[in-house]
Amino acid sequence: MLHHALRTIGIRILAALALSVVPATQQAQAPAAVPESPLVAALARSVAAGNSAAADQFWRTVADRKTPLIDSIPRDTTRVLATFVFRGTSDTRDVVLVAGPNGIAPFEDPRSHLRHLSGTDVWYVSHRLARDAEFFYQISVNPPATDGPPQPALLRQTMTADPLNPLRYPEATAATASAGFGSIARMPAVPANPWLAVRPSVAAGVVRTDSIVSDILHGVRRVWTYASPGASLTDARVLIMFDGAIYVNRIPTPTILDNLYAEHKIGPTVAVFVDNGGAARATDYYLSDAYTEFLVRELLPWVRRRYVPNLDPARTVVGGSSLGGLTAVYSALRRPDVFGAALSQSGAFWVNGHGLDREPEWLAREFVRTPRSNTFFYFEAGTNESTIALETTLLASNRHLRDILQLTDRRYRYVEVPGDHEPVHWRRTLPDALMATLGR
Repeated sequence: MLHHALRTIGIRILAALALSVVPATQQAQAPAAVPESPLVAALARSVAAGNSAAADQFWRTVADRKTPLIDSIPRDTTRVLATFVFRGTSDTRDVVLVAGPNGIAPFEDPRSHLRHLSGTDVWYVSHRLARDAEFFYQISVNPPATDGPPQPALLRQTMTADPLNPLRYPEATAATASAGFGSIARMPAVPANPWLAVRPSVAAGVVRTDSIVSDILHGVRRVWTYASPGASLTDARVLIMFDGAIYVNRIPTPTILDNLYAEHKIGPTVAVFVDNGGAARATDYYLSDAYTEFLVRELLPWVRRRYVPNLDPARTVVGGSSLGGLTAVYSALRRPDVFGAALSQSGAFWVNGHGLDREPEWLAREFVRTPRSNTFFYFEAGTNESTIALETTLLASNRHLRDILQLTDRRYRYVEVPGDHEPVHWRRTLPDALMATLGR
């Protein structure tokens, strides 16, 4: 379970593993400046004045306020100043905020390395963030110094949740069986999300686990199925989500579906969460016609036999995140007669194609070459998803696809939120995505 969380939640982290980790002592450090954080700046002044008790008082204040420390920015109504702090020891030589608030892989971004306030045990870094930003992060203490790619296992051993932040992710549940692996940075204007929590008054659908033997994929794919509680499923909507373990264990999709159905935002629904096949994910989710055929000729007939005899393409939605989002859109583009809508969260639309067309953003060009259909495309991205992949970025490729859909007169909705490439972002946007696709 932990390995799966690392592989999924830490996509941006894992991307950084292929890069060199440069310790703070080897970085080109700017001269010490006055800290932006009012609290850290006050501490610096007190320490300079000889107040030996100032650091202890600082930590008492932090314990009351929690982290990150949030302060308003004069004459800026759209952003806040978020300061992350860490209490070091005599052995602490480098502390990294493992997140992407600047759209740069954290270990390559000097602004992600916390500064040490001389004469104290305080390490700190401040970022100006959108008032409604929310993202997953970890703290890395003393990452290994190396001139080449570090060993992932060694780097992971240095990463922990922020001990000063009570918002942990994943939360303690029967599925995670832990208090949390990382932390959530939540700015003050993040809207409440009423769909994520279990409500005692709302009936819960049952999630079952099955396996499908695929002749097309030459293997077995585990699936989890969910059905709206107490509903007739004869004409139900069908939702297929890739990377199924994420959408069952890391994003509370069954709970979201329960709450949406209870408030009549969607109709009766059967959701099928398809596991990613482990090592086969790189093939299944990379513009694969074979995988599309698996969905059409094996998975959907299985759903029809077991749950929805009157399966209607207009009420069949396929979705996923990252490469899963790419695959959802690709499958709907290839088979508009089967899928009435596609749902993409942070779709990896930057990827190149097969064969002779090796330029990035192949799928955008394929939309130009493919006749228009009535399929509805819902896709969204986080504004922090701007780490360069090949010759473009994930955010730029999503925006480019949005423009292509508009120019080709497609039915679509595109959304951006302050977020990164991880499930804290995706669970925030999923309820609206489900209402837009299943609630049509």
